[in-house]
Amino acid sequence: MEEVLKKILKKIEKIDDLEKQLNKINEKVNRIDDLEKKLNEINEKADRIDDLEEKLNEINEKVDRIETQQGENTKILQALEHASKVHKAELDKLTHQIAEISGTQEKIKEDIETIKDEIDIISINTAKNSLDIAKIKSIK
Repeated sequence: MEEVLKKILKKIEKIDDLEKQLNKINEKVNRIDDLEKKLNEINEKADRIDDLEEKLNEINEKVDRIETQQGENTKILQALEHASKVHKAELDKLTHQIAEISGTQEKIKEDIETIKDEIDIISINTAKNSLDIAKIKSIK
């Protein structure tokens, strides 16, 4: 009987050992489960990072288009500014020409007034001469 008890004890010890090994295996399985959860979380974060990278690429493309448009707008603005300067110069030139014409016109008016005065004097002299001629003819 003692031998049977020893065998039973050995079997019980083996069962205890197996139970310990099973507990260790369970702990490892639990660790693996934890690692799988963490791996899933990492994969989810990687997916979110991929989404963010895609959105960032879209934003970069939009920024590139905006920068291109801004460059074009700057060129247009520079061209308009140049045209404005040209128009101002032309307007200044026209203003100067108008001032010259206005001055010339005033000089012409003065000359016309002088000519009118001279014509009046000539008319008076002519009238006097006509009277003198008439007097001379009447004396003869």
